[in-house]
Amino acid sequence: MKKNDLTNNGSKRKPSLLTRLLWWCAGVDSELIKKCPHEWAKYASMGATILFTGIFASIAGGYALYTVFRNGSLSSIDNNAIMYAMIFGLFWGLVIFNLDRYIITTFKKSDSKSGIINICKDTFHALPRILLAIIIAITISKPIELKLFENRLAQQIKQSEQETQKKNGQVYNGIYRIDEITGNIANIDSNINDYYGLLDKKPQEVEELEILKRNYENNKKQLEKDWKNADSNCKKIFGNNNNFVTKHDASGLPYVERKYQFLKPQAKNKYDKFYSVRANKKMEIQKIKKSIENTDYQISMALTKYRNDLNGKIKDAEEEKRKWKGKKDTADANIKKATDDANAVAKIAYTNNFVTQLEALNSLKRANLEGLDPEKDKEEIEKRKAEAHSFYIISLAITLLFLCIELSPMLTKLITSRGTYDELLEAEEYRQKSICRLQIEKLRQDYEVEVKTYNEEKKNHYEVTVESNKKIMEQIASVQAELLETAIEEWRVVELDKIKRDPSQYIQSNTRKE
Repeated sequence: MKKNDLTNNGSKRKPSLLTRLLWWCAGVDSELIKKCPHEWAKYASMGATILFTGIFASIAGGYALYTVFRNGSLSSIDNNAIMYAMIFGLFWGLVIFNLDRYIITTFKKSDSKSGIINICKDTFHALPRILLAIIIAITISKPIELKLFENRLAQQIKQSEQETQKKNGQVYNGIYRIDEITGNIANIDSNINDYYGLLDKKPQEVEELEILKRNYENNKKQLEKDWKNADSNCKKIFGNNNNFVTKHDASGLPYVERKYQFLKPQAKNKYDKFYSVRANKKMEIQKIKKSIENTDYQISMALTKYRNDLNGKIKDAEEEKRKWKGKKDTADANIKKATDDANAVAKIAYTNNFVTQLEALNSLKRANLEGLDPEKDKEEIEKRKAEAHSFYIISLAITLLFLCIELSPMLTKLITSRGTYDELLEAEEYRQKSICRLQIEKLRQDYEVEVKTYNEEKKNHYEVTVESNKKIMEQIASVQAELLETAIEEWRVVELDKIKRDPSQYIQSNTRKE
């Protein structure tokens, strides 16, 4: 047994494999923590929190990716999506686990006994790590919330899609003025119905002519009554034998012959009077019959003209209605095409995935009071507000739960005082830093020696090189001087030879050169 495995009182105690694993998750030095058995549970719990957070992150990340790549309904299982989700979930869990481990490992708490300044400094140094922990907690909690409200979110997504499709229809109805066209068709239908209703009625002119005809008919009835009375009186006079003169036949027997010329004068006068009345009434009746016939003709012509005018208006209205129907059919076709295209985009946009579920969750947290009357729909408004409040509280509770889990290791280190392990860790870091500084100092000194030696060697080499170069230059200069003398002597010989051969030519050539 190693010495580090002994407790302070000398008893032997060995940490379990699980404890070592949790220590590793918490980022502690297992050799140092062995010397602090009273802090084993503290750091094991901290490591367990980090491990569980990573597991939750893996589940949440896997579910989030599964919703992205899932095909089909919520009740069906997509094996391909599950495979991708498991791979990503494992990767995401490791990322979050590593971040949490890094946050805890890199935070070093100062000694609280040193004063409030160190406490404030620790809090300030912990703020970036706390903010990062908050972000991690939110990213973990959201997929869990989505899974919890999955069915309700699916309903909300479908409702949002339907509302969008309805708005699409309203938008394109407005663009193509379908309401205006429909209104015009309705007005034309109303006018046509009015025209058909007027066909069953009579114009004022006809009504006036009918009144005139009724007056004529009333007069005709009265004239006919007067004619009948006069005719009856004439018949009474002719039917009464006392109104005729008595005749005698050849045998002398009396008889009455009913002829006008045999009427007695008084009866004849009465008969003439009644006959005249009858004849006048007959003439008046004939005249009034003609007036009635004329009136009937006028009524017929007026009705014909009236109905022809109405039928013409009905025909024109039907023609105008056909034109507007054509415009409506064209507008309906355009609206259907545009709406179908927009609805197809909406169907894709509202596919049940991670993004749409987040949008639906935010919608559930807000009470949709559109179209509700504050006075008439008080109960419905209160119901929707209560439902939205419930969703908000549940979502907030889940987020706060994961915030507490994620922040617990950091907050534990902030609120607890420095322990033995922290002191040992600081001492070990100081020792390692001291060793490093000594090694650096030794390396610096060794480097200075090497530099000094190198400079001396370089200086000696330079001096030797300069001396050698000096000797070589002197030899070169001596050789060059010797060669120059030899060349001058040879040139002199050549020039003397030229002068000897032709002095005048030599003189002329030198003169031209000058």
